[in-house]
Amino acid sequence: MAMLAILGGCGRLAEQIPESRGRVGGVVPKMQIFVAPARPVDTSGLKVLVMPAELFAPQPLNSEGISRYVQSVFLQHRVFKVLECCSTRMSEAAAVEMARQRGFDLVFFPAMVDLVPGQGDSAGFVAMRFRLVRTKEPVTIWDIYGEAALEPEHDSYFLIWKSSGSPPPPVMRGVTSILRATAEIVSGNPITAVSR
Repeated sequence: MAMLAILGGCGRLAEQIPESRGRVGGVVPKMQIFVAPARPVDTSGLKVLVMPAELFAPQPLNSEGISRYVQSVFLQHRVFKVLECCSTRMSEAAAVEMARQRGFDLVFFPAMVDLVPGQGDSAGFVAMRFRLVRTKEPVTIWDIYGEAALEPEHDSYFLIWKSSGSPPPPVMRGVTSILRATAEIVSGNPITAVSR
């Protein structure tokens, strides 16, 4: 409980999110919120700086590309007023200070925790983590983790015919589902349009 007081009103820890959030083309992410504001926050007027994504394992995607995709999804869903990408890597303290000096309200730290593309009958997996840090006083106000299994559709056999399965969904479908769910969590608004 002392940690909650230190976080300046951040109240929800390790909350499980309903599976309906972020569904994209059959991929349903599992989301966990480790830190979030105790009360809903109107994010529509906030200016946010997105830092280069941190990559924890060898990835076929690049750091700047992931950050630009984060920017694209969040702008598409109008989560923030301004969402600008920074291409320069720096420490968290330096990023927060630079963002504060440039008039940003939050700094967005995306991370690609794990990425395993599915192939053939083998499932894939995507895991991402997002931290949003306030610039006034460097406090994490959102810490969100999401993962998505990229399951192939297996062949189905019926009495007189066979229905062929399909390969696992592409990695970006899993990334999109996690980003959409995160955008919904941060904005507090359900995202109704489903991308395929």
